[in-house]
Amino acid sequence: MSTNIHQLRSPPYHTMEDEHNTPYVEPMQIAIEPHNHNHSHNHHSSHSHNHSHNPIERFKDMDKEKKIALIVATCLTVLALFSIIWAGLEKSKESERHHEASCRNFPLSQRVDASLGIFNSRKTCLAVGGCWDGSAPAPSPTCYHSELNPRGYIVTDKNISYSGMEISLRREDRVKLFASEKDKLKVVVSYETDSKLRVKIYDPEKNRFEVPIHERHQTKGHRMQYVFGVTDDLFGFSVSRTHDSTTNILNSTFDGFIFSEQFIQLTMKLSSPYIYGLSSSEDEELLRSTNYSYRSIWNSAHHGKYGGHPFLLNLEKDGHFSGILLLNSNAMDVILSPYPAVTFRTTGGILDFYIFLGPSSDEVLNQYTRQIGSSYMPPVWSLGYLVGSDGLGSDKDVNAIASTDLPLDAVVLGRHLFTPSSHHKVNKTVFPEIQDMMAQLRARNRYLIVENEPGVNKDLSGGDFTSGKEKDIFIKAGPGRAYIVSKTRQSLATVFPDYFNPRVEEWLRDQMKDLKDIGGMLLLGNEPTTLSNGSLNGCPSDNLLNNPKYTLSGIPRLSRGTLCPSAYHYGDETHYNLHNLYGWKHSQMMSKVLNAMREERVLVMSRSTFVGSGRYTGHWVKEVPPTWESMSQAIIGMLNYNINGMSVSASNICGYGEGGDGDGGSELCVRWHQLATFLPLAIRFSKTGSTYQQHNTTVQDHITRAIRERYTLLPLLYTQFYKSHLHGKTVLAPVYFFYPDDSTTIDLKTQFMFADSILVAPVLQKGASEMNVYFPNDTWYDFHEMSETITPGWKKVKVSLDKHNYYIRGGSVLVKYLNATLYSNVLDMYRNGNYSLEVYLNSQGEATGELFVDDGTSKDTISRDEFLFVNFNATSGIFKTEVTLLYPGYKPQTHIESITIRGIKNCTSLSINEEPWINFSFKDEVLQIRGLALPIAESFGVRYNT
Repeated sequence: MSTNIHQLRSPPYHTMEDEHNTPYVEPMQIAIEPHNHNHSHNHHSSHSHNHSHNPIERFKDMDKEKKIALIVATCLTVLALFSIIWAGLEKSKESERHHEASCRNFPLSQRVDASLGIFNSRKTCLAVGGCWDGSAPAPSPTCYHSELNPRGYIVTDKNISYSGMEISLRREDRVKLFASEKDKLKVVVSYETDSKLRVKIYDPEKNRFEVPIHERHQTKGHRMQYVFGVTDDLFGFSVSRTHDSTTNILNSTFDGFIFSEQFIQLTMKLSSPYIYGLSSSEDEELLRSTNYSYRSIWNSAHHGKYGGHPFLLNLEKDGHFSGILLLNSNAMDVILSPYPAVTFRTTGGILDFYIFLGPSSDEVLNQYTRQIGSSYMPPVWSLGYLVGSDGLGSDKDVNAIASTDLPLDAVVLGRHLFTPSSHHKVNKTVFPEIQDMMAQLRARNRYLIVENEPGVNKDLSGGDFTSGKEKDIFIKAGPGRAYIVSKTRQSLATVFPDYFNPRVEEWLRDQMKDLKDIGGMLLLGNEPTTLSNGSLNGCPSDNLLNNPKYTLSGIPRLSRGTLCPSAYHYGDETHYNLHNLYGWKHSQMMSKVLNAMREERVLVMSRSTFVGSGRYTGHWVKEVPPTWESMSQAIIGMLNYNINGMSVSASNICGYGEGGDGDGGSELCVRWHQLATFLPLAIRFSKTGSTYQQHNTTVQDHITRAIRERYTLLPLLYTQFYKSHLHGKTVLAPVYFFYPDDSTTIDLKTQFMFADSILVAPVLQKGASEMNVYFPNDTWYDFHEMSETITPGWKKVKVSLDKHNYYIRGGSVLVKYLNATLYSNVLDMYRNGNYSLEVYLNSQGEATGELFVDDGTSKDTISRDEFLFVNFNATSGIFKTEVTLLYPGYKPQTHIESITIRGIKNCTSLSINEEPWINFSFKDEVLQIRGLALPIAESFGVRYNT
């Protein structure tokens, strides 16, 4: 008799997760079965005795020689079996020893985390094909990917066309980390423009959520700046520049590509570690750390995360810039590692990448904002000084502020304006004369701005809830279920409008009809934020949306301080997919309703933002601590939001709450106002009962001087907003944008460039009498010292409370308002103020500048061609203006009254429009021309002899 030893078979696809999230591998089964030579199984044969079927009895009946032969054959078979098993074990051990030796030699800087926060032991790490190094120094991963045991997908089909390619993928590895990993994927590559391409990876067998952001129409050009590559054996893609196809901008041919129902991961190697963007909070970083740093994207006030912007800007080693956007709104971690590499981990949706080739920083942001939408054009008055307090509780309080002769452009009202049952209806008991109050403000060319939060009190009748219930516009607990109810600071039972429901627009218009004359809204709490975790009743534990297997870094539960991910929105969509989009949609809806109610532009500012929010809103956070550290972080926050394509941004000047430092925060508040001279918006909102912002006359004089200086620079600021709206330009920019080859600027976060022309170096330390300022290799002028130019490098400069430091870049023309002290609001000055021109020549004796002018308040002036645009140019002893865009019916009556040109070596005579002009002076390389009345809407030329 013989035995049949079945071959060792690879197990079917296994999963590395069970209900307790504990990895396991099912054991291989080895089967030994007897082999029966009698295939007829005839039970009536002559040998069909009872004992004939008993192996022991049959063995007894055998003669001695057969017994010996059978024993020998059995022993040999067993020995052979054990030899096979032993050889397999030795081979496995040898393979494991080789794997571990190779893993140990894998460079520390190239390791990318493979633990996912789940596979945290040597056994589980090796079981999923990772490398294990328990002695790796923190924060290096102990379980990491390598190229030794790659996992991912292979290419099964590829169709290439002029406009891109379509690729079919099949999952190749046999061990599943997640039970729901997709076996097949589709990749669509679109060459959208010469400098932008899209890579979309999705499940072809199931519709998955995609971000509903309007896509701009794209046309492919004929001079593509990039080369796209694909690897077939282990799928990955690479992008390189046409002029240097050997150096990849990015390369995703990397171990660890996973695509499952609630976990998707893809890693890209980048060309340099100089990474910016990826904003999700008000943080301390400009240059992102690549030391295994995590950026979690899940809007949450409880975790200090207010923006979901999975967009990064990469400064490459040759000084070029590129950008990568993952258009995905699900809860996400973005991990930066030293390779340098970026790993995107998202809990849903699809992978929808846009790659922007620049090559300059301005060109990357132009390409990016053309895709997602550029910043909206704010009304000119909103660039002035906006002041409010939680303590403004009546018409009288507002009128007291509005009657000041100090600079003021809007009063900001807190939650007292609305009824307890509404965040949209005016409380006529507290503000009985709301219409008269707004009329009085408007008579002074000032505006009213109000706070708004989305939550609605469910228990009070006659308010937002009653009318909203009739229209069925609130978020539900689940399909066909009642509204989801949470606790907020306003009420113990709060429901939230579903801004994705089109019926919300009509509801808002009806609720807000008393606010048709307001100037704007500050949207808060729209992450959305609650004081309960999910709802008053918690979240259904059996719903996987509330308990995804992967946990974000620093956010243990997605429902903490917000709604249940399983909550239901209009269109059968879940909060799991829409949470990060809630503030985006809130802003979009409010902008639409307010603009429909008013004939003028409105200001909308939101705490919660997402990719593309800048089309409808700016960004502002009220609850900023009144500290020097907060002021420093405000600079970094606004630089990051400008990189996000949101140039309309602001910090809460002086902070919110009680200040200290032994002086009531007066010095800090002065310095913050001096900083605000160069910020996109200047909003100051104080807390109820705060003594922090009650200042003496001397301090108030410093603050007023800073605001008037902001007024003076308004033509420069408003023109920059025009360029931001049209071309995606930043209003504030990191210094490295202009000097990418200067390594000192790469992480210079205490200085910034304002409107392309001014280097701002704010005082950020209490009691400072001097500070260090860095000047890149360029021509620089001290604004306060007319005759002084500055050599490049670090310089120690003296500071005082009545002076803040800013320096003009050579090659700039600044358009400024004269006599800003004559005006107490921006709108009066904008419509009646005349200009001075300041020309700062570079080392070649050249300078350029622009001026945009419209009526400052009307909607769509740019699309309706109702504006003036002027170019200024100085070169070779000639300064001239060229009115390039002047439309019939729009011709401002303001004038240029003086021109100052700095950097001229000599001047003996000059002419204007070829006519001699004698009202000028020249001293210390400064030419001053006075007594002018040159219409801003007419071109002219100045010639000076050098």
